[in-house]
Amino acid sequence: MYDGVVGVAEPNRRWCSDEFEFACDNGEVVTGVFMKDCCDREIIAWRAWAERGLPGKPVRDMLAS
Repeated sequence: MYDGVVGVAEPNRRWCSDEFEFACDNGEVVTGVFMKDCCDREIIAWRAWAERGLPGKPVRDMLAS
């Protein structure tokens, strides 16, 4: 477990990303991914699609925007 503080002097110097999935009642799965600026904790970009897994195209599109 990490108990320290993550900080940078300026925004957009360090970012993180994560992926999540929601299972719907009808059996479908919605996958989402986001990028976050760790300095000001602002969401830089996000994408969601109605499929399981992490295909490359949505992530590449997110990085390019």
